[in-house]
Amino acid sequence: MRKISKKFESTFFQQIHLDIMMINNAIRRNDDIQNMYHTHLDIDTKYQPFIDEWGRSLYCWSDEFGFHYGDLETSNDMLEHNLRAMKSKLESLRFYFSEANNSNEQTPSKVTNIFNNKNNYYFDRVTNYVSNSYHESDKEEVLLKISEIEDILKSKDTREKKWSKLSQIGKWVFDRSVDVGLQLLPLFLDIK
Repeated sequence: MRKISKKFESTFFQQIHLDIMMINNAIRRNDDIQNMYHTHLDIDTKYQPFIDEWGRSLYCWSDEFGFHYGDLETSNDMLEHNLRAMKSKLESLRFYFSEANNSNEQTPSKVTNIFNNKNNYYFDRVTNYVSNSYHESDKEEVLLKISEIEDILKSKDTREKKWSKLSQIGKWVFDRSVDVGLQLLPLFLDIK
């Protein structure tokens, strides 16, 4: 596994930092259950597709279906518990990437194991996320990039050649938006 670029690390850490701040604000305003609910939903939909065992030790989670939001929307206690756990998971993710990038060694397997690398399932999840989350004007372009990434990763090319091809797509992704970059990050980490 390659080291993470400083530009990507900065963008990635910024997004995690903003999400941790959003969680802190929701917890501070725990009398506003709608704010807590929407924060929970936002954080969950952003990170669930990429972090293995995301729902472990969270209320109303099913490995088969994800969260059952009907039960969560009326419980401040469960929402607060889940948000605190999500915050801890994001802090751990940020720590692992920081440690991996600050060492001269390869990225620890612990970091790559955080991500779900079941490619067919994963590509379906990312495609569905983009299809349901992006405006029509942006959707086609993002889906085309996902398709290009999938073709490159499934090719018989060497790892170095794949990285070379993906570098241009990566530049587009991370210049485009942090949200798109986070959604596509695991695809870049699964180069074999």
